[in-house]
Amino acid sequence: MWLRGQGFPKGYNFKEGEFNGWGTALKPSMEPIVVAMKPLDGTYKENASKWAVGGLNISGSRIGDDAVLINRWTDGAKPFGGGAGHPYEGTTQKGRWPSNVLLDEESAQLVEQQAKGASRFFYCAKANKRDRGNRKAVKDALSGDSAAFENTHPTVKPMDLMRYLCTLTATPRGGVVLDPFAGSGTTLLAARECGRVSIGIEVDESHCEIAATRLRHQQEALLQQKDQQ
Repeated sequence: MWLRGQGFPKGYNFKEGEFNGWGTALKPSMEPIVVAMKPLDGTYKENASKWAVGGLNISGSRIGDDAVLINRWTDGAKPFGGGAGHPYEGTTQKGRWPSNVLLDEESAQLVEQQAKGASRFFYCAKANKRDRGNRKAVKDALSGDSAAFENTHPTVKPMDLMRYLCTLTATPRGGVVLDPFAGSGTTLLAARECGRVSIGIEVDESHCEIAATRLRHQQEALLQQKDQQ
């Protein structure tokens, strides 16, 4: 679940009469994120060995860089419900286990106000101006800048959020990222930056054009970086 502070209600507002001040929608401040795969082929281990998928890249997605003490029961006992009295050893791990709750920067600041240091338990992300493009860039494109664009998609996802999700699901042999609701192409851009193949599906042609422009922009930037190296 991605919690965000910014968002606009998309409903009807009563402006006149006895119902003045009423509305039909709340501000959207959360979005569910579904990360899915095909059914397992055998056990998790067998599926991972055959298809290189089936698990989450915990080590590559840990939150923060502070040292965290982890206890491991040496005789295989479970830490909850059956670990009491069993031998265990402590190991230090850099970063915390990733959570199933993600925050944008504004939500993280609110959490921080409530409990100092609490935001280090959650991954934080927010769409920036680079993700959205701008009108000036569109005007500049008329003078020959083919990389300029304006991203008019109503719910642009942050690049760093999608990079995090691509990293979380990364596999030793690459794997393919499928986004059936590609929107303005942020998932595809993030997958490329993570060295992964991606497939995007989008019903809105104008959003497909935005995604194509962003991908072309990214490819040109990568080629420039390669030439400079």
